[in-house]
Amino acid sequence: MKSTIKRVFAAALALSLAVGVSACKKDDVEGAKEKAKLLAAGNIKGISVDQEPGDIFAEVEIYGYGIITFKLFPLLAPKSVEQFCSLAERGFYDTRNIHRVISDMVMQGGSLNFDGSDGSVTEAELVPLEASDYARNFYGALVLAPDSTEMSYCQFYVVNSKKPADIDDEIKQVDELLANTETPLNGAATAVFTKYRADLAAIPDDVKEKYKASGGLYRMDGHASVIGQAIDGFEVIDAIAAAEVVAGNKADDADGVMSRPMYDIIIKSVKITRIPYPETTTSPPEEETKKSKKSKSTTAAESIDTSVTILTDEPETMSPDSEVVNDISEAEPDAISDDETSSTAAPETETTTDTTTEASTSASSVTTTTKDIETATEPADTESGSS
Repeated sequence: MKSTIKRVFAAALALSLAVGVSACKKDDVEGAKEKAKLLAAGNIKGISVDQEPGDIFAEVEIYGYGIITFKLFPLLAPKSVEQFCSLAERGFYDTRNIHRVISDMVMQGGSLNFDGSDGSVTEAELVPLEASDYARNFYGALVLAPDSTEMSYCQFYVVNSKKPADIDDEIKQVDELLANTETPLNGAATAVFTKYRADLAAIPDDVKEKYKASGGLYRMDGHASVIGQAIDGFEVIDAIAAAEVVAGNKADDADGVMSRPMYDIIIKSVKITRIPYPETTTSPPEEETKKSKKSKSTTAAESIDTSVTILTDEPETMSPDSEVVNDISEAEPDAISDDETSSTAAPETETTTDTTTEASTSASSVTTTTKDIETATEPADTESGSS
């Protein structure tokens, strides 16, 4: 009896383990499929220029320069992409300007007031941050410019930096800064740079390699919604990046950076192209189901009429089979804030002694000209200025 119980128990245990392993394998497979889907939806891997159902493209035409074509990322930043497309489709960007150009950083435009500020914008008009590990600030990325609270409205920027970005080298510089005993950082600065180092170390190797190969603004990752990637018109991005600039954007002027184009750079239009799904799949599944059920119901009704005629003559031949059941019928980390700027680039911390001042000076060398790219959008009825 005991041996039988042991055998049954062993068999049950083996079965449960087998089921568990099978479930884990299924989860692993599903996880791998989801990751592959997200990778294909962003700009970590190569961008497919083929037009597939559900794809969205934006053609930004600049007077005198040409057209930049972007493939958008609706799967990774749905609200932000729809915000941009909605504004473009109603002609909002037509004749607006590119008000800020910094070589090896960004070109930014779409400001409501043409100067980097967006005036009074209600909270309902803003969209929240939609950062994704699969959509990064590589060269050619199209990004909704955030305000000081990382909300976005209408301004966008395009990354024009092609300089190789070596993240591992940045980590080494931070390590040297933290290990410096001659001019040590104060407690607050140590905490900030320790977190910054951890954030850098967490960046996946494939992302590090792409930044090193193509350039970009990795310090903005996680702080702005990347909504697309350029697939054509890179010569336009480069030409605008080389445009002559003067002073005129307040935030950049304060940093000694000239960023206002000397000659107006005007957006002619932003054309949105949505690739539709085949007609056989455009109807929502529930609608197709209702149509199918309605058709079945009609057929059943016809069957009932026939059976009733037969039953009138021979009621005793009725069988259960003849009964019918009714069917139940989405300055780089340089704040493009223009009035307000917050640093999301390499951290900067105020110091209180001569020694810590020297440390902060060393720290600033790690990330020169690094501030958040922000717009001057303020919720409710607060007026804001801009660069």
